Amino acid sequence: MEEITFTTGNYTLIFSERERKGKRELTVEMHRGRGASLSIPERVEVEGEMLPVTAIAKKAFLGNRSLREVTLPVTVRKLSDWAFAQCEMLTAFTSLREKPLKIARNAFDDCKSLTDICTDGRAANGFSKLLAACPVRLSAGYLLAGADIGSSGWFANWDTRLSAFLDEDDEEGYTNVVLCGEEDIDASVPEFVKEKRRNKCALCLMRLMEDTELQDDYRAKFTGYLLERAKGSPTEEAWEVIITEFADRMEYYELLARLGGITRENIDAMIADLSSQHAEAKAWMIGYKQEHFAEDDVFDQFVL
Repeated sequence: MEEITFTTGNYTLIFSERERKGKRELTVEMHRGRGASLSIPERVEVEGEMLPVTAIAKKAFLGNRSLREVTLPVTVRKLSDWAFAQCEMLTAFTSLREKPLKIARNAFDDCKSLTDICTDGRAANGFSKLLAACPVRLSAGYLLAGADIGSSGWFANWDTRLSAFLDEDDEEGYTNVVLCGEEDIDASVPEFVKEKRRNKCALCLMRLMEDTELQDDYRAKFTGYLLERAKGSPTEEAWEVIITEFADRMEYYELLARLGGITRENIDAMIADLSSQHAEAKAWMIGYKQEHFAEDDVFDQFVL
């Protein structure tokens, strides 16, 4: 039988055909080509019939290091094992399907740049970041594998996993990472610990930003973890994450203020940390100081 292919942009997709419930459908088995963006077709013509594309096969895009954005049509209902694993540059994944997409728990293994998994064709938002965090930051790909994504139970499981991660010793995993060659072999324990704390802070920030179904005990725990690492604390990973990962996202500065992480004691040091690359944030911070701490400045002039 002649190979079933379809070319879109810089990619040629290779399909297999099967019959399900008396109807013919296609699975993307592999690909040829390289490119930053890929939209999987909804249907492909085979022998004069337009067949729906319903699945991405095992390892179909494994190790593609140029792919940055993927969009799946409404017809695709399944991602198999390692479908997009080791796509190191992949940042955004979008499914237009309104019904739950069946995702293998290791479909996005080692997609270290992934920031958004968008469902229902919606634009990137706080929830899409929580989804992307499952395989990337939480090591919890199983949270993508269930049919209950977005339910109260799903959010509870996400929070339970983050809580356990916060409780984990910061040095745990260092030996395995070095032995497996996942990091620079010269990386020191302090560097590993600092990066792990930054990861924990980023997760807390994302969850507090998208706080749907967030229970009070977890809210307090995630907030406390951040405030213990705010500017002026013995370690300042919460502030470091905001000015590096969320540098131009003003909502994160506003969140930190609501949580109590911007104070009379640390605001000047925070302003000093903001370079010309953070012009909007610096202007906001100066305005925040004038609005909330101006009275203190005036009072200080009379203190002998």
